[in-house]
Parts: sequence; C-alpha cells; structure tokens
Amino acid sequence: MGSEAVRTLTRRQGLGWVLALAAGLLSVGSAAALPALADGAPPRLEYVVIGNATGLVGISEKQAQAILRGERTLWESRVPVTVVLPGQRAAHGDSLARDLMGMSRAAMQRFWLALVFQGRAAPPVFHDSVEDTVAYVRRTPGAIAVIPAGQGGDIRDLLIPWR
Repeated sequence: MGSEAVRTLTRRQGLGWVLALAAGLLSVGSAAALPALADGAPPRLEYVVIGNATGLVGISEKQAQAILRGERTLWESRVPVTVVLPGQRAAHGDSLARDLMGMSRAAMQRFWLALVFQGRAAPPVFHDSVEDTVAYVRRTPGAIAVIPAGQGGDIRDLLIPWR
C-alpha cells in the first residue's frame, strides 16, 4: 500500500485538524498507533478509507467527514451511500470519532440517531471489528468505511486513496 492511501489524522489544540501523509511505504499490517503528542493530545492513528462501488478514485479529509456526517446519500452512479461506523466494542471507535469527526463516539452515535430520526439519512451500519467492517464493505455496493491502517487483511481492492 502506498503512502497516498494512508493518512495520519491529528488534533492539535487551537490549530484545528492537521492532515499529514504517512511517510514512506507501508504494507498492510505495519501501521500501529503512534505515541502521544508532546502537547498532551491523545495518540494518533493512521486511517485508510475503503469502499465498494462508490465511484471515488480519491478522497479528501473534508469529503470523508461529509460522508461520515451523512451529507451524501447517493453516489454518482445513483447507488445509495451506506456508511459503516465502529460499533460500541470497536477498539478504534473513540479515536475515529475524535480524529475524523471531532466528537466522542457517543456524540457520533447521537448525531446519527438524530439524522435518521429526522429522515435526513439512512441509518449507518455498525460493526465491532475491523474484519467485520471489511467483510460488510466487500459484499455491499455503495458501502464506505474508515478503518485503522494495517488492519482488515488484504484490502487493496477496496482502498480509496487520500488526496
């Protein structure tokens, strides 16, 4: 997997979101949580975006955030967007909610509950393991998820590179 497919997302106090490409080439299975930052921020994780029949050839952080916030309901091909999020027991759920969506996991789930209740989005699918997330995305056209890099096995066919 090339560095264009992996991003490190970091929250710095007062600076907003900083996005940096992971240095060098990483193979699936080589990325792990990085140490805590000097300013006391929690550890950073490297993430990849995976999707099935989305039509996306690349994705920016802003686009990923918009999709994960339910702002897109159909892909260009008219296939419905199916957002796959970490479940209650997913190890990466807190960090993904914080790093990419700027909220706690509980707030992310309340946010989605409100969207669904208001009829503004189809409910997301929640999975407690990266492996279950990957399997679901693989078999579901229109599905998209953000997972920790280096997890989920061979996902090269599902990767949507960061741009």
